[in-house]
Amino acid sequence: RSEELVREYGLASRLAPGAHMSTDNFEIVELIAKDPERFIAMFMKCARECIANGAGSLVPGFGAIGSFLGQRGIHEVDGVPIIDIVAVVIKTAEMLVDLKRQCGMYQSHRGFFNVSPEPALVEHALRFYGMDRMRDCFPALSFDD
Repeated sequence: RSEELVREYGLASRLAPGAHMSTDNFEIVELIAKDPERFIAMFMKCARECIANGAGSLVPGFGAIGSFLGQRGIHEVDGVPIIDIVAVVIKTAEMLVDLKRQCGMYQSHRGFFNVSPEPALVEHALRFYGMDRMRDCFPALSFDD
């Protein structure tokens, strides 16, 4: 979906190929907790692969990575910035609150971004990211709507 958005915004010619760390989100969290230096080395290797392929910024696909690196003062690799998507989401939310309070502007509740995804697509995403294993951890959340 990220690549689709890049194309929709007309930025496909600026997208460099990504790299994968060959692990899922649960393994990343475990590795960060148990062997952070090994994780950092794995990330740096993937980041340098992306940079060699033309990346001008690095956007980790799992939000915890950018936050983890930022907490350790790692904000760039070889002069290429790492975008902490969690920080971007927080700052965007703050900006939306400020725009509403100060200018009366608000987020529309119409259009593409407010349409609920089809349940089959949600189920596929949960399986893809290994999140279907977490259903029992969050009984208050409804994964079906």
